[in-house]
Amino acid sequence: MNAFWNKKEAALVSKRAAALTWNSQATAAIDQALAQAPVPKLMKKQIRKQLTKAAEAVTEAAGRAEVTAEDVMQGLLASMPADVRSQVEDAVQTKDPQKLQDLQNKLRRQK
Repeated sequence: MNAFWNKKEAALVSKRAAALTWNSQATAAIDQALAQAPVPKLMKKQIRKQLTKAAEAVTEAAGRAEVTAEDVMQGLLASMPADVRSQVEDAVQTKDPQKLQDLQNKLRRQK
């Protein structure tokens, strides 16, 4: 019986996702995030699905029908741990290239 409800829920999600369109910048943002993700190649497909769902959720919450690169970034930030998210937001807001580079190096060392 549980499988029946899961199928129904999956059908609702796929209908909702079908109503959304993706612009080219959003698609490029997903591709870039995957290229830079420090995960095994076998997990890239799963990560793509998670990023796609997160971006679509941001788009739907905003009441829009087109997923943008900003939605991808907001979805990515929403899926990060709070401490990492605050470091990323701080580095981006200061617009200091050295601070961004330092954060990138720090995150690479944490792998």
